[in-house]
Amino acid sequence: MFYYIKIRKKGKLNWKAARKEGKILVFNRYETAKRYTNSLNDYVCTLAPLIYHPSHKKSAIYGKKYIKFE
Repeated sequence: MFYYIKIRKKGKLNWKAARKEGKILVFNRYETAKRYTNSLNDYVCTLAPLIYHPSHKKSAIYGKKYIKFE
């Protein structure tokens, strides 16, 4: 299963996917994603699971550029 992180700044209401160099960060493991969210201090974060592969048509981030983060 894959995971990506939804973030928003404290005090703001719009959610965005966590990105690096303009690409959405996708994680293979829950523990790795959780450690990354703990490092983001000024943001409110939630982990969103991807049941399908990120390039599958039923995926929530289908058609968007992503990078696997280890």
